[in-house]
This record gives sequence, structure tokens and C-alpha cells, in this order.
Amino acid sequence: MLALPVTTSDIRHRQLILLTECVNPYQTTAMTDKIICTIYRSERKAGAYLYTTMQQGLEPVPAGLLGQLGELVEVMAITLEPGRKLANADIETVMVALKEQGFYLQMPPGYSATVEASLAAIAASAAQNQTNSHD
Repeated sequence: MLALPVTTSDIRHRQLILLTECVNPYQTTAMTDKIICTIYRSERKAGAYLYTTMQQGLEPVPAGLLGQLGELVEVMAITLEPGRKLANADIETVMVALKEQGFYLQMPPGYSATVEASLAAIAASAAQNQTNSHD
């Protein structure tokens, strides 16, 4: 199978399609159970993916964590909803993290727990510093 390059305009087109899927004028239930997210791949940490809400983008991601991940390449935009399957992450965990922190970091399966813990500590520390600076 031939892999075609994905351009920024292709990604934006898919994002618009996702937005129109989630904004249905005939829908009677609230959209709180769906999150439109953008997924980025880290060029520095092989197998690391960063999920953010499409609305906020990279804004809530701590600078220290962004520094550790290096260059990020936008891979795709998807609509997350309960019951959907993700390849290497639990959908509920991802959705809770996006709602509470604004981002979710997915490390590759079998990745060293100490490295993952240190990245989580960087994220938590930076998030705490952001909270303190707003007080």
C-alpha cells in the first residue's frame, strides 16, 4: 500500500469534518461526552504521543514537558467519546486527562516506568507552577 504524505491542509480539512460531526443541530443531547482532540507525535521520544483538545491546542501543556518531547508533528484529529477504542491508551483515562489538564501524554508500551514517571513529574510540577502563578 502506498503511503501518501499528509499536508496541513488535509489535517485542517479533517478537523472541520470532525467539528461538523459534533455540531449537529438536530441532536438533543449535550456534547459533553465528546472531545475533539489533536494528536501530536514526538520526534525526540519515539512512540510518545501528545493528545490535546483541538480548542486549546498546546497552550495547557507545560513548557518543561514540551522541551522534553522536542519537535511535535501533528498526526491527526479525532473525536473521542466513551466506548471508542484507542490503540495504546484507555479512552476514559485520556478523556479525563483532557478535561482536567488539557492534555494527555501517551508513552509507548513497555516504556521505562522511571522515564514515564519523570515526565509525569515534570508535567505535574509545571502544572502546579502555572496554578500558583494564577493565584
